[in-house]
Amino acid sequence: MQTWQHLVLYDGTCTLCSRTVQWLIAKDKKQLLHFAAQQSELGKQLLNQHLHTANPQTLVFLSQGKWYTQSTAVLAIVALLPRPYQWLRIARFIPAFLRDFVYKIIAANRYKWFGKTGACWLPSPTQQQRILG
Repeated sequence: MQTWQHLVLYDGTCTLCSRTVQWLIAKDKKQLLHFAAQQSELGKQLLNQHLHTANPQTLVFLSQGKWYTQSTAVLAIVALLPRPYQWLRIARFIPAFLRDFVYKIIAANRYKWFGKTGACWLPSPTQQQRILG
């Protein structure tokens, strides 16, 4: 049974991605966001079922039945955060092809710039309730 409305599927071996999840958990005071590593069983199942790939090379956000990827996923996520973080939504006025160009550069270099772990990040006991899969 699905118990979430907003699910972030992130690369669990990417240091940047894992730290971003930790930051989002800290800022999401209403606890609207839930998270699953793309490498988890839930992550693999959802990615294969809906995006037909197990390795999308992008952050994926599932919100109330809609799928978002790349920069559009980031904007949809920050829209759920409290002020002052919502101001980041102003980037939606930048054409998606430009936003996604920058996103793809960061995504392609994320391991080189931020590092890669051999295993997924392990949440603290209080963070565990927000991590699925």
